[in-house]
Amino acid sequence: MDKKYTVHTDLDTLAEVWNLFEEVGAEGLLIGKKLTGDMSEIISFFVGQKKLVEFCRIVTQSDDDFGKMKFLEVGQIIKDFFTEMGAESAGLFSILAVRPQTQKKSETPEKKAKSPDTTSSGNLNIN
Repeated sequence: MDKKYTVHTDLDTLAEVWNLFEEVGAEGLLIGKKLTGDMSEIISFFVGQKKLVEFCRIVTQSDDDFGKMKFLEVGQIIKDFFTEMGAESAGLFSILAVRPQTQKKSETPEKKAKSPDTTSSGNLNIN
């Protein structure tokens, strides 16, 4: 691949990718779920119906002819997109994580015991 493509993960792009993946029931990939379903149907969708070309156009915001590229070249775009998504998701999850609460001086051990249990990582233990 002579040209290095930049992948985009802004909300408009993610909405387009979500809708594309949802057409074949593969939207779970975008939130870290394993791909389920009939693999021949999924491959037919992405390759046979040229949805992989559409995916590349969406995430690169380019009108290049991705259909003329080798699969290895397109694979790099796919890898870059999911790597970027993974990095951004990790950052988002760390922001959203429940932080452990410190015990207030006025709070007695009995009151502390009644508050929600948190794990050592600070995540809320819902068991």
